[in-house]
Amino acid sequence: MTATLSVLLVAAIVSYHHMHELVRKYGEGDWAAALIPLSVDGTIIAASMSLLLAAGTAGAAGRCRGSLPNYEPLLEWARLQSCCAQAGSASAAKSEDS
Repeated sequence: MTATLSVLLVAAIVSYHHMHELVRKYGEGDWAAALIPLSVDGTIIAASMSLLLAAGTAGAAGRCRGSLPNYEPLLEWARLQSCCAQAGSASAAKSEDS
């Protein structure tokens, strides 16, 4: 657990730094440069937690025959993938500057 949290912390710091520098490069102010990376990383955390919650409740409650499908996990997966792509793009753009 400690190793996982350590890797998570390093990844979050590097991700924040890359997005912060990219936002500053394109002329945004201090507030935007501070908040935009938090919104992307925060959305990644929220989508991940929603998926964990959905997985836990689906396993506990089971699936009823004839019920409508639950599309919320699909939307959370899409949200998670989108934000991960944004974070990855910021890192790639930052590495091209170096």
